[in-house]
Amino acid sequence: MANTPHDPERSEAAQTLADLEAVLARIHGLSQLAADLRAIRALVLDGRPPRVAAVGRRGSGKSSLANALLGAKVLDVGAVDDTTREPQWLDLERNQRKVRWIDTPGLRAGGNPERSERVAALLAKDPPDVLLFCVRATQVDAGIDDDIDDLKTILTAIEGRGAAKPPVVAVVTRVDELAPPLPKQPPFGDEKRGNIDKAVEVLKRHFERKAITVAATVPVGAFAKYFSDGSIAIDWRYNVDSLASAVFDALPQLAQTEAAMAFETSRALRRRVARRIITGATSIAFFIGAAPLPHDLVVLTPLQGVMVMGVSFLSERASRARMVAEWTAGMGLNVGAGVALRAAARSLIKLVPGFGGAISGAVAAGGTWALGLAAIKYFIDGATIDETRAEFEKVKQAGLPKDFFKGSASEKPSDTLIETPGSVAPAPAHHDEDPETKPEPDGER
Repeated sequence: MANTPHDPERSEAAQTLADLEAVLARIHGLSQLAADLRAIRALVLDGRPPRVAAVGRRGSGKSSLANALLGAKVLDVGAVDDTTREPQWLDLERNQRKVRWIDTPGLRAGGNPERSERVAALLAKDPPDVLLFCVRATQVDAGIDDDIDDLKTILTAIEGRGAAKPPVVAVVTRVDELAPPLPKQPPFGDEKRGNIDKAVEVLKRHFERKAITVAATVPVGAFAKYFSDGSIAIDWRYNVDSLASAVFDALPQLAQTEAAMAFETSRALRRRVARRIITGATSIAFFIGAAPLPHDLVVLTPLQGVMVMGVSFLSERASRARMVAEWTAGMGLNVGAGVALRAAARSLIKLVPGFGGAISGAVAAGGTWALGLAAIKYFIDGATIDETRAEFEKVKQAGLPKDFFKGSASEKPSDTLIETPGSVAPAPAHHDEDPETKPEPDGER
C-alpha cells in the first residue's frame, strides 16, 4: 500500500508480481494474463488513501461522520459554534491507515453564504473521490432547496475545472432526533424506524425534483462519547456500516483497499477486497494450469503466495509477519500435500487428448480458490490454524462455484463469504466501568 512503501513483505510481493508478469509475457497464449496481474497489483500494492469531502449546514454532523467511520475521535465537534472556519484537507489516521478528509465549514453558517463559494473553489482545485452531502434528519424538508443549490454549485465548479463530478452519497444524519424522543440509542422501535424511512424518502424526492443523481441515500446516527484517552465510552452509532459500504462503492479501486482498512466497521469490506484478489488469482491459475507448461508450478506457486500475502495485508491483527510465519507452518503440510496431488493429477490428466487442458486448469483454479478462502478465514475472520485447515479442505472438496466463470464469483456487494459461527464481527463494546476509574467522557453527534 502507498502508506507503507518500505515494507519488506510488500517489496517481496512487488518483485514476485513483476517476475510473474515477465514470465507470462513470454509464454504464447498467456501474455494477456499480465493485465490481470496488474489488477491484482493495484489491489495489493498500489493503493492510495481515499479522498472524502463532507458538506452540509452547520450542525449536520459532518465531523461526527469522520469519527463514526474511523471509530475514533479524529475531529472536534462543535455543539454551538462551527468548529471549522475554512475548508482544508486533513489526514485522518487509524491503524496506520489514512483517509484524506476535507473539513468544510457549515454552508451558510453565521449568515455567510460566501462559505459555499470557498468550499466550491477548494474542491474544484482539488476534487474528492466522493462527496458526502449531509442533511440533518429533522431538516430534510426545511430549506433543502438552498442546500441542494449549494451542492449543485460545488459540482459545477468541479466540472468547470475539467475534473469529473465525484459521486454523491447523501447522508441523513442525527436520526436519533426523530420522533419519538426516546429511546435515543439503537436499536430503535418501529415508530422511529418508520420516521427514518420517511426522512430518507423525502430527501430522495427532493433530489429527483432538482435533477440531482446520488449514488446512495443513507440514514446514520453518529452519537458517541469518548474518554479523554480517545477510547469510546458510549457507542450509539447507527447504520455506520451501511455508510462505510456506500462510500467504499463510490471510491475508485485504487482507494478502496485503504478505505477498507481505515473504516472501523470494515470486516465485510476487507473480505470484498480479498475476494477480488482471490478471484483474479484463481482465474489466472486456471489458464496457467490449462496451458501446456511442463513446470506450471513454477508460476502457480508464487502466484498463490502473492495472493495469500495480499490477503494478509488486510488483517487488522498485530505482528503480521508472525502471522504469516504461523500460517506457513500451520498450513504447510496440508497445502504441500494439496499441491503435490494437484501436480500429479495434472500430469495424468494432460495425457488425455482434447480434455486435459481444461480439466487441469480447473484443478489448479480449485486449489487456488480453496487456499484463498482459507486465507480469508485466518487473516480477516481471525480463525485458528485448525479452523483454517478445515476450511481449506472443505472448499477444496467442494471445488469452484459452478458459475465462477460466468462472473457471479466476481466481487459485488452481495457476494461475500457466508457468515459462519465465530466469523461475525463483534458488536461495539459498551464500557460500563466505574466512572471514577476512567477519565470523564465528552460527547458528540
